[in-house]
Amino acid sequence: MIAVPQQSLLYSEVKDIDDLNPTVSSRLEAFFVNYQKVRDVKFKITGAQRTGQNNGDPAPSCTAKHAA
Repeated sequence: MIAVPQQSLLYSEVKDIDDLNPTVSSRLEAFFVNYQKVRDVKFKITGAQRTGQNNGDPAPSCTAKHAA
C-alpha cells in the first residue's frame, strides 16, 4: 500500500496508483524487489489493485508474489 499525506506538496494530487509519475513507480518497484533480494527472497511485482480503507475510499496498492 502506498500512503500519501493529504498535505504533501509533492504528491497531493495522487489519488490513484496510476497518478504516480512512471519514474516514481519504477523506483518503488525497484525498492521492494531489492529489499527482498538483500534478504535472499525472490520477489516480483505482479500488478496493482485497489483495497478499501476504513472510510471505504479506494486506496492504491501493489500486489506481489514470492517467486519459488
